Amino acid sequence: MEKRGQVSIFIVIGIVIVVLIGVFYYIGSSQVERVETVSFNVGPVEEFVEDCVVNEVLEGFELVYENSGYLKDGVVNICREGEYMFKDDIEREVEGYLENIDCDLSSFDLGDLVVRDVGVVIKDKEILVDLDVKDIVVSRGDNEVRINKFNVEVPLRFGEIYDWVHKIKEKAISGEIDGKWSSYLSEARSDKISLRRIPKDTIHTYGVQDMVGIKENEEGNIFKFDCY
Repeated sequence: MEKRGQVSIFIVIGIVIVVLIGVFYYIGSSQVERVETVSFNVGPVEEFVEDCVVNEVLEGFELVYENSGYLKDGVVNICREGEYMFKDDIEREVEGYLENIDCDLSSFDLGDLVVRDVGVVIKDKEILVDLDVKDIVVSRGDNEVRINKFNVEVPLRFGEIYDWVHKIKEKAISGEIDGKWSSYLSEARSDKISLRRIPKDTIHTYGVQDMVGIKENEEGNIFKFDCY
């Protein structure tokens, strides 16, 4: 009985030793894997693409400002039925523009950026962009990381400017400012926006300018439109 008990103790001790060796091996492997993952930095690639998206969005909205909410074809009469671009219409226009985004990843020895899906949301002071792209595969040694989604916030007060344009359009259509454009031009000025004729000697073409942008040493974007 005594020998049998000793054998049982040795068996238990052996099992414990095997379990401990397995635990230590697992912990060691996890630590090595974690260190390799942390040191694998894809930040420069992500930052490059995000900067590219910001620049493309700003260029797209420069066209929107110049073309009364459209991307081309010049200033239009937004007070005429069917001509006015609603906010969600502009979002769709810019989404189409970003589908052909040109981000050159050759400096990272990567292929072209291929857009699968894009979503644009206009807020008062920023433009939100969700970009779904074909996998960007960043490799180092036997490790690789696949990047395929970007969420970018572009600082641009387009939403606030657009709301002013909409307000002016509604007042003009209702006849509230008929024959009183000169006085309304003076009244519709604040520390945030300025309503003026573009150019000064025109009768029907106006612009709502972002005065906050000017104060921040940026270009004060002007949303141009006709209204008659």
